[in-house]
Amino acid sequence: MIAWAVRQTIAAGGRAAWLCASHPEADDVQMLLTGFGHDVYRLRAGDDSSVDAWSRAPLGHLVTAGRYDGLDLAGDVCELVVITTVPQSSSEFERLGVNLVVVTPDNVLTLNEVFAT
Repeated sequence: MIAWAVRQTIAAGGRAAWLCASHPEADDVQMLLTGFGHDVYRLRAGDDSSVDAWSRAPLGHLVTAGRYDGLDLAGDVCELVVITTVPQSSSEFERLGVNLVVVTPDNVLTLNEVFAT
């Protein structure tokens, strides 16, 4: 799956944000991406400087663990967001109302459509 996601990153202009559910998962993603020779910018609590560096870089991956609220990727800073783990619902409302989709500049795809391609 990581190779597929990296290909999608290249097709989207070479930059992606990876949203991970935990720090160990983010560590694994960072290790895999750097192992493939990609530039990785790791967002950690209390230090947003990696977002600034990543947004100025022509290529690279922003990897973060559990920091989805308030992460503003405005404009054309990022065209691809990879959610590495299916988010778990924490309330009845979320269990009933969640519809996972992948949004690209050209398409809105359900997860079934993504994995069929």
